[in-house]
Amino acid sequence: MNKNPRPPGLAAALAGWVFCLAMIGGGDEFLCVTGGCAVTTDITFFGISLWWIGSAGLAALAALILTGRTAWAIGLAGLETLADAGLKAFMALGPPCLSCLLAGLFFPVVFWALARTFAEHRRRAMVVVIIWGLCFSPNVFGLASEGIGPWPVWGPARAGTQVYFSPTCPACQATLNFFRPYAEGGEKTVAFFPVAKSDEDRLWVERLAESLDRGQTWSQAQAAAGQSDSNGPPSWGIRLRVRLGLWRNQTALHRIGSGEAPMVVITGGMGSPPSPASGAP
Repeated sequence: MNKNPRPPGLAAALAGWVFCLAMIGGGDEFLCVTGGCAVTTDITFFGISLWWIGSAGLAALAALILTGRTAWAIGLAGLETLADAGLKAFMALGPPCLSCLLAGLFFPVVFWALARTFAEHRRRAMVVVIIWGLCFSPNVFGLASEGIGPWPVWGPARAGTQVYFSPTCPACQATLNFFRPYAEGGEKTVAFFPVAKSDEDRLWVERLAESLDRGQTWSQAQAAAGQSDSNGPPSWGIRLRVRLGLWRNQTALHRIGSGEAPMVVITGGMGSPPSPASGAP
């Protein structure tokens, strides 16, 4: 005997409806901390916000379930799940939106809760849910990538000026030398993010990180990184930290839209210009 699919389906539909209403009421300002939220907020369908459309769809599902029209609810939930899959595929092309991803979870949950107990619907429901999952998963990877963020070898992670550089790139070294007085200033508005194109680059960054851990200034550590390694290889802890950091920075650089260094990203300011005594060019 089939289990009654109405209670779990109804619970999921009502929970999703309340969630959408909370987002309409301003909850997304507190929940969504990713870059795609501002982009998605501006998306409308015939002038209607996606949040209102989502809340209406979930309310309609709840009404159909309450009135015993389970077959109609299964059909509508399937259509809404496919529609959300299309939206998630579109969202995967841009920055992730956390609140949108959470809202989208309710549609396949309601659909599967209703359809799984009926043999004639189960196989088709599984196909629809798999399609939705394939469209949803790239957004999860994007969300994780944005949440991790790049690794600064020097300076704050959210500095107003972020300089991506490769150690063996002459143009990168010139860029570092230009920004060095700002980075070593007291305002901490410039940060350096290394990327490695070779083992030589990686070893340079490891020496740099080791010198910085010893309390050296940026200028001292930069000079030490270019010298031969007379004290043996860096510790395994530094090597692991650098490898993970380089991967994070390369990912961030590609997300910006360029895999090449030097790259300077300015979201704020560089602070006060260096004094003539600093030796800035």
